[in-house]
Amino acid sequence: MPKNYNLHLKGSVGYWNFSSDQVSYVLDKYKDGEVNVLINSLGGYAYEGMAISSLFRNHGNVHVHYMGANASAATIASMGAKRVSMDVDAIYLVHQCSNLVFEWDYFNADELDKKIKDLEKQKKNLEVLDCTIAGMYARRCKKPQADLLELMKHETWLTAQEALEWGFVDEITTYEDDEKPGFDDATVSAMASAGMPIPKCALKKDSPLSRIAKSLGALFSQDKNTQPSNIIMPNLETLEQVLGGSISVADGGATLQQQQLTAINDRISADAATIADKDKTIEEKDRVIADKDNTIADLNKKVKDLSNLPAVPSASVVEPGGSTPDPDRPSDDVRANVEDLLSQLPDY
Repeated sequence: MPKNYNLHLKGSVGYWNFSSDQVSYVLDKYKDGEVNVLINSLGGYAYEGMAISSLFRNHGNVHVHYMGANASAATIASMGAKRVSMDVDAIYLVHQCSNLVFEWDYFNADELDKKIKDLEKQKKNLEVLDCTIAGMYARRCKKPQADLLELMKHETWLTAQEALEWGFVDEITTYEDDEKPGFDDATVSAMASAGMPIPKCALKKDSPLSRIAKSLGALFSQDKNTQPSNIIMPNLETLEQVLGGSISVADGGATLQQQQLTAINDRISADAATIADKDKTIEEKDRVIADKDNTIADLNKKVKDLSNLPAVPSASVVEPGGSTPDPDRPSDDVRANVEDLLSQLPDY
């Protein structure tokens, strides 16, 4: 049976699921004893993973246990642990760090040159980060840093046995209660959008999940020879028109200025008011149509009632040789009533 864990680190590293601040708080509560940490995470912010690793190392007596699927910053976090174990069915991924790079705008030569310099700076920062993390891996695995950099470039999921052979973990366990790697559509979508490889165990041949992964993998491929899809461009262009400027994207996030946030709120409020006005107009027209339908029904009933009345006897005397009244010709009174009713019919 698995032991009782002092920390459960599940979900995204450095987002709302868990952070280095939360880890520090728990470690402070157990300064004099072993702290058992369960990790089941596909990663997140590399810097948060590095911070958690330092906290584990400073504590000095942390045991990390991996189950399910673990990748990226979640693997960095355990580098400072005293002991690391891994469930026999768990999987493990190390890969190069990445930033979200996306811009939809027009540039002149000077602006384009500035953007290129910004990207070059990001590239150098990522190279430094990769080397730093590879050094952390190398010290734990007791292997050359170059070997770990090469493994990171391949971005291949490792089995528990492979993780043990590399030296990432110290022990493989068979706890019955450990969860097996599980991947739903949302997880596959998030992994593909982040450029992460989808493990084969997550896909079944010709299943809806495999088709989703295939399409998302093509859409978000990081292959240099693959041209980016233009499917989302019109939506972004519309958004930037609402914001009144381009969106600044860097370090895995988008930055909006205060006036842009105000523009979004104003646009949402205006659209909501417009929709409410249109709904009110539609309701009023529906009431008018219903009233006219009722009026038409009443008039049709009156016409039917009048047509069923007996003929009015004629008091006129027909002289010999005179014309014979037409029995089918309606009386003047009936004709007048019908014409009056018809004049009351509403126009559409």
